[in-house]
Amino acid sequence: MGNINIRKNRKISVYRVTSLKDLNDVILVHFTNYPLLTSKYSDFSLWAKIIKKMLMKEHLGKKGFSDILQIYASINRGVSKQVSRFFPNIVPCGKIKVILPSKLDPYWVSGFVAGDGSFVIGIRKKKTDNKTFNLYFNFFITQHSKDFELIKLFIPFFNCGTIIIRFSNKISRCDYYVQDINSIIKKIIPHFERYPLENIKELDYLDFKLIMNMIWNKEHLNVNNQIIISNIIKRMNNKKF
Repeated sequence: MGNINIRKNRKISVYRVTSLKDLNDVILVHFTNYPLLTSKYSDFSLWAKIIKKMLMKEHLGKKGFSDILQIYASINRGVSKQVSRFFPNIVPCGKIKVILPSKLDPYWVSGFVAGDGSFVIGIRKKKTDNKTFNLYFNFFITQHSKDFELIKLFIPFFNCGTIIIRFSNKISRCDYYVQDINSIIKKIIPHFERYPLENIKELDYLDFKLIMNMIWNKEHLNVNNQIIISNIIKRMNNKKF
C-alpha cells in the first residue's frame, strides 16, 4: 500500500498513503499499537478522529464538517491562512497530552535517533601549529522544548548525558547530548551495535565509531591518521551529498 515520490530538487523521497481504507485499517492500527511519544502523538490522535468521522460520512454534513474543522485547527500548525479566509471563526478543540512510558524501548530509541539524532565530529586547528588539530565530538538528539519530558528519559536510558535548552530562530529547543569519550565508547556505541540504525545515518554512525575508537586508542595523535580522520569527517552528515 502507498506510493513513493522522489523530489530530486530537495534530495528527498516521500512515502504517502492516501486511501481512507488503508489509513484506517493499517496506519491508524499501527500507531495505536505503537504510540508516538513526542507531541506529535496529539496530532495523530486528532487525525485518527477525523479518519473515523470520514468513514462514517460525517464530513458530508454541516455539523460533521464543522467538527472536523475544529479538530483540524488543533493539528500540526493549525489553520492555514488560505483556510482561515473561508472559515474565520474556527475554534480549535485543543491538544491531547501524550502519556510517556517509565523507560524507553531500545528499538524505539534507534528509530528515533535515525530521524532526530546526530553523530558529530569536528576539527579545530591548533593556533600554535597549523598542521595539527584538536578534535571535538558529541552525540546528540534534539527536539522542540515541549518534548522536554521525553528527552529527559534518554539520561536514565543511556545512563549518561546532559540536557540543555536553547533558542534557534526564536524556537525553544532541548538537546540531549553526550560528549565525554568514556560514555560514548562504553554506552552509546554498544547500543547502536546491538540496535543498528536503519537509514543512511548508519553510515555517519560507522564513521563516528571509527574515529572515536581511533581517539580512544590515541591513534589520532599520529599526523598521518589526522589526514585520514579529516577525510572521513568531510564525508559525514550532509557533506556526503
